[in-house]
Amino acid sequence: MPRKTDRNVEPKTVQGYVYFQAQAFTLFDTYKPKIIDIIVDESQFKAVICLNSEGTAAVRGITDATYKNQYVHTLSFTEDGKLIKEFDSFIDSAAILAFMGKVFAAAAGPEDGK
Repeated sequence: MPRKTDRNVEPKTVQGYVYFQAQAFTLFDTYKPKIIDIIVDESQFKAVICLNSEGTAAVRGITDATYKNQYVHTLSFTEDGKLIKEFDSFIDSAAILAFMGKVFAAAAGPEDGK
C-alpha cells in the first residue's frame, strides 16, 4: 500500500533534486559528502543512501567552523524511474544543532558591542 504523506511536493528530476539539496549548503565554505552505501529496491522504486559529510562554515568569526554529520536519505521514484516522488533526510540532529548554534552566535556578532 502506498504511503500517504501530508506533503504537497511535485516530483523532481535529478537536476531538481540536486538544486534543492544545494540550497541547504549556502552556509558552508566547504562541504564534502562521502557515500557509504546505496541500497536500491527496483521493485518498489525506492533507494536509501547512507553518507557522512564534513565541511566548514561560511560565516566568519566561528571559533570552530568544522561540521561533521551522518545522513540517511530515502528516495521514492516514479514508476519509470525518471523522477523523485518523495525524499526524506535523517541526520544527526545534535551535530546540526551544535553547528547552527555556532553559526547564529557568530552571525549575531559580539555581545554588547565588544
